[in-house]
Amino acid sequence: MVAGVSQVGAHSPGPQGHFPGPSHVLPAGGSLDRRFEPSTSAGLILRLVLIGCFCAAMLHALTVPVERNVGDLLTNLSDGNVESMTIERPAAGVQGQMQLRVDWTQTSGRDAYAYYEHSTLPGSSQIDEGATILAAAQSSPSAVDVTVRDGIADRSAISLNLLGLVWFAALLVLIGGARPRLATKWAWFWLGLAIPVLFAVYLVLEPVPVWRRAPMAPSAGKLTGGWAFLLALVLGGLWQSVDPFMA
Repeated sequence: MVAGVSQVGAHSPGPQGHFPGPSHVLPAGGSLDRRFEPSTSAGLILRLVLIGCFCAAMLHALTVPVERNVGDLLTNLSDGNVESMTIERPAAGVQGQMQLRVDWTQTSGRDAYAYYEHSTLPGSSQIDEGATILAAAQSSPSAVDVTVRDGIADRSAISLNLLGLVWFAALLVLIGGARPRLATKWAWFWLGLAIPVLFAVYLVLEPVPVWRRAPMAPSAGKLTGGWAFLLALVLGGLWQSVDPFMA
């Protein structure tokens, strides 16, 4: 009974009829712990650096030759869109089944490379897509500067995918960073997996936009992981058809 009286007394109105306590200082519509604080100075610097790295990596990706197939090369040759071509050919006397590389530059569109089949195994069908490519280059409506390399070039060197590295760094920020405001962490993960550049959008907007230094209230309709997964399936397919890094 004493405890009950004490509990009522703690919530009794004051002299002016107001109730003291937490409800007297909380903002309307929620508690203080639901508001989203801007990043610390260190966090903001990290976000800005990664955003800059994203921009640099995307620009770099646009300058790197993109992988195509032999059919794309033959089409470009027949259209007269190929300026130069470097093709690997098997060394004299070498037999076997192998994949050889051909690189080419274009008058319009991204420079590219492809791998073609070459098989001279005894008792099996003989395949030489390289001969078809060379014949197409010779009959192309525009002159093609052809360079032939004997043997397979050394491809043991490791090539870094800068955009992939920055994407992974953004993923670590998502995992270890503050609670996002517009979508859950799982939602941002699915979106960033379907369209990698959306992680740059995450860095700009979450948990508070980089240009804002005041707390913000929760989003009215926060995107959850399940809906984001379904959305990523649709957006991922569209992205593959218009991906500027593969154009």
